Amino acid sequence: MRTILASSLLIFSFSVYAIPVTWTLNDAAFDDGGIASGSFTYDADANIYSDINISVTAGSNIDFGSAVYDEIYSTVAGINPDELLMAQNPTVIPGDSLLKLFFSADLTNSGGTVAIEAFPSGGSREDTADLSGFPRRYLVSGSVSAVPIPAAVWLFGSALVGLGWMRRKQTA
Repeated sequence: MRTILASSLLIFSFSVYAIPVTWTLNDAAFDDGGIASGSFTYDADANIYSDINISVTAGSNIDFGSAVYDEIYSTVAGINPDELLMAQNPTVIPGDSLLKLFFSADLTNSGGTVAIEAFPSGGSREDTADLSGFPRRYLVSGSVSAVPIPAAVWLFGSALVGLGWMRRKQTA
């Protein structure tokens, strides 16, 4: 019985490192005074973005109002770990907009802080209509940061579950 529990804990401890991390936007500002805020989850092992919830506010550029981005722009082949392309509507019909963020380094499951590449070096931007359409506004500052849950927390939690399970078996 104890060898099964020990084996389970060992297996779970290896899978701890594959847990995706939630990244939060910090001080992301557009050239027209608008701001971007929110978060998304990125799993570096699987190269998958999920749980996207990024809001942008209107600035002085009348072509851009407030918007919420919550979907990956799915028609783009291949997602790079140093960029994120989001859409309000994945079909991108005229009038919809896209938000593209370039990061100064690849995002990882280790967390940390990574700068958002600002115009003109990386060209993080918000577009209307489609990828080649105008108008555009550019992010001039910002970063994303994440604090992963320590592996010890997951291991401790699984040990508590195992002990509770063993206790329940002993009383039955």
